Amino acid sequence: MNQDIEQQFFSYNDVANIVGRTNQTISRWVKQGLFPRPRQVSPHVMGWLRDDIEKWMEELPMKPKAQISITNMLKESANQ
Repeated sequence: MNQDIEQQFFSYNDVANIVGRTNQTISRWVKQGLFPRPRQVSPHVMGWLRDDIEKWMEELPMKPKAQISITNMLKESANQ
């Protein structure tokens, strides 16, 4: 199967849970250019691609142990 088709979308709530911040903080970060912009999934639904969130996390200056923890949270969210 094409890898693009297997790509997952995350809602504001999903992203807030993964990142550990509120929807308002995510929105503020997007406006400030600190977080990837969501994509238009349908006329009234916005979401983030898994790859966009993972890339953002990889670019953060984090300790290796913390980075592993966030990656595990992303994997757990994807399995739900």
